[in-house]
Amino acid sequence: MYTIVRNFKSLIIAGVLAFALSILAIPMITSAQSVPNPARTEVTGYITENTTPVSGASVSVVCNSNTQSTASDTDGSYLVSFLASNCPLGSQITVSAVKDSMSGTSTGNASKITTKLNVAVIDVAVPEIGTIAAISSLTVAGGAIVYSRRRQMQS
Repeated sequence: MYTIVRNFKSLIIAGVLAFALSILAIPMITSAQSVPNPARTEVTGYITENTTPVSGASVSVVCNSNTQSTASDTDGSYLVSFLASNCPLGSQITVSAVKDSMSGTSTGNASKITTKLNVAVIDVAVPEIGTIAAISSLTVAGGAIVYSRRRQMQS
């Protein structure tokens, strides 16, 4: 009977130790899963116009002469990923976004594994050259008419 009790105590102690070790291992497992891949540098952010998300914008991200392109999603967000050797920490990053007649640029440095750069786009539509030429011609013609009338009135 003594050996049964002794074996039972050993079994309980082994079970308690196994349980304690499994509890201690849980934080190590979860922290290993949440660590980003240090072999990559990610650049993310939002494309907006007057604080409104812009979906479908063409986004170009340049880091150390390496370019990655993508499009903004329905929330206006984008994400590109570089090999860490192509975009190491401290490198300058330039993000450009274009959609229709809107465009914008933002720059920053790769400060973490994931760097966030938001881009605000503005409408840069330029009036057609024909419209500009017509307005200029009318202004010059009107000035010429006024000048010639004044000269006639002075004579």
